[in-house]
Amino acid sequence: MYGEIVHSSLVSLYNTYTQGTREHFLVLFSFHLLILSLDHSRQDFIYEGILPISGLSLQAISLEPDTSQTPTHV
Repeated sequence: MYGEIVHSSLVSLYNTYTQGTREHFLVLFSFHLLILSLDHSRQDFIYEGILPISGLSLQAISLEPDTSQTPTHV
């Protein structure tokens, strides 16, 4: 449907509006990023959305105190 999976990972996403963190499963394709949330009670994925890679701005947050945290534009 979206092509071959380039990378997938379980991540914690921070919502600046609710100021809460939730676990999501991200699946990276060549031109899209699929976002799934986890339903632990049913042991299932819930579709949250899909975003085009072009125009995304990401910021990795490290637990290391001396790591640069500049946004990465994709």
